[in-house]
Amino acid sequence: MNSFTTLNLDFIEEQYARWTADPASVPPDWRFFFEGFELAASGRLPASGTADADQVLSQARVHALVSRYREIGHLLACLDPLEACPTDHPLLGIDAFGLSLADLERTFFVPDAAANLKAPLRDILAGFRQTYCHSIGVEFMHLQDPAETKVILVTLAEPTPVTEAQGLQEDLERAGIHPWAWVINSSIAAAHPETVFLRQRAAGEIEQVDRVHSLAGRVALVPLLATEPVGQDRLAALTELIASPTELIASPL
Repeated sequence: MNSFTTLNLDFIEEQYARWTADPASVPPDWRFFFEGFELAASGRLPASGTADADQVLSQARVHALVSRYREIGHLLACLDPLEACPTDHPLLGIDAFGLSLADLERTFFVPDAAANLKAPLRDILAGFRQTYCHSIGVEFMHLQDPAETKVILVTLAEPTPVTEAQGLQEDLERAGIHPWAWVINSSIAAAHPETVFLRQRAAGEIEQVDRVHSLAGRVALVPLLATEPVGQDRLAALTELIASPTELIASPL
């Protein structure tokens, strides 16, 4: 059985008709597959040969689990180089198919393998995880090359956004990616407010601005603007660097 034939309903019906007429006329994995579903449909295991019947039913469950990996295994795929890889999913757990941890050590026919090839369920799942749930691309090496990529972290001068951006920087550093600069966006302090209320708000930003300066070698402060800075001239006006964040509030309140 392979991933192409299992998608062909006519082929499955043909195999089922052959199995109904003569179970020995189909390969062992198909035989276990059909026998298992017949047992599941009956709702009970026969009194005689219970051990063999249990193996047949468990084999059918293994086939169903493998089919689920083919359908939605991508939910466990490691796709985002900046996020931790998922390790489990409720729809892909062995318990969702009536299998237990003890079954991981039991031997079953391997779907999509050579005829009569058997392996422990643990190894079967490892193989299909490698096929359907692993990385499906190459490493983004250019992200680690500062000559090609400059990573800029954007935050607000508030405790939670700065903490989240710091966590992202730490994740990037572990991946060998070093942020080139930070941008503090919509800063009230950088807008040089004149009213007492806004100057108090601006003073509250200074601690977070200092914190960002301690985390980065390059920091740009973008003031809170009435309109978006659209156009080259307006963007160029934002490039003025501020030597010290405490200079944003020049006089006492």
